[in-house]
Amino acid sequence: MFDPIVQHRCEAVHSFAHSPSSNPQAPWRAIVAVHSTQRGPALGGCRFVPYSSDQAALNDAVRLAQGMSRKAALAGLDLGGGKAVIMMPEGVFDRQALFRWFGLCVERLSGEYITAMDAGTQVGDMDDVFKHTRHVASHSQIGDPSPHTARGVFLSMEQVITQILGQSIGSSRIAIQGLGHVGMSLAERLLVAGAQVWVSDLDAERCKVAQQLGATVVAPDQILQQPVDVLAPCALGAIISAETVDALQCQAIVGAANNQLATAQIGAELQQRNIVFAPDYLVNAGGLMFAAGRYHGWSDDRIAEQIEQIPSRLQEIVELSEQRQHPVNVVADALADEAIALGQFSTTQQGLEREALWNL
Repeated sequence: MFDPIVQHRCEAVHSFAHSPSSNPQAPWRAIVAVHSTQRGPALGGCRFVPYSSDQAALNDAVRLAQGMSRKAALAGLDLGGGKAVIMMPEGVFDRQALFRWFGLCVERLSGEYITAMDAGTQVGDMDDVFKHTRHVASHSQIGDPSPHTARGVFLSMEQVITQILGQSIGSSRIAIQGLGHVGMSLAERLLVAGAQVWVSDLDAERCKVAQQLGATVVAPDQILQQPVDVLAPCALGAIISAETVDALQCQAIVGAANNQLATAQIGAELQQRNIVFAPDYLVNAGGLMFAAGRYHGWSDDRIAEQIEQIPSRLQEIVELSEQRQHPVNVVADALADEAIALGQFSTTQQGLEREALWNL
């Protein structure tokens, strides 16, 4: 049980369980992993999907929590990283009651953890959580972070295509795996920009919508092998693995999914194959910037300015990777972990604005 907690260096893991009177045979179970509060309270989404076991849910929570700490650090935010997973109950259950119960769980942590949307959760779910705790960063009064995540990924993809691959986004070929809130928004942006887009999703209705927008639909087991300029993983993580890496026919990977590499060693394999990898927790940070900004009362202009800085940060890390001759993911992890360990930012002379570590 403790191995993944130690491996990912989490400060704390909280578990909650409740047997609802309507179906006591299908208890509600949730895990909140707090990776770090060195820089501030741990903010991270709440994932609501089926898990094969308690251990699988724990593994997911601690791995994602570490990614959130790194995301906040590279984004230059006064936040730590955390993640919640709710194991989807079997059979019939009261969704509203479940998320209100989860709100009570979050409230018991007294601000140590701030929750938000993630895979399987909606703004309406966060509204139910908000009924019992103020520590929510994506309820309807704040808004949906998904379009802002998609914008950060789009801008990062544009940076890679134009500055590294030497092409225009209008002439590029993109494969998107996953058409959830972020994947669909990304597809729309790319199609408007003139790119050729291939998509896949297990949901036939989502595929139909994307096809009507102009995308080409392929089977889920064929999307990774598409001969494209950029692959955009936008579903669940660990999709680039020892089993899939050899089949890739892309020049770059720029996507919204968290923890896209099954292991850190895959980064070296991508480097050897001259496939550019954009660290997921850097390029998908737009949603976190939006949620954190709205939670702290930032203006829309300030949030937009933060998101627009993502491509230049990506370029700096890619260049640093080339200088050090280390895989991009290794360099990004090292920078983020150093920022987490410092636990604070330096300040500029003008306006005392916060700066990210690599600008110090």
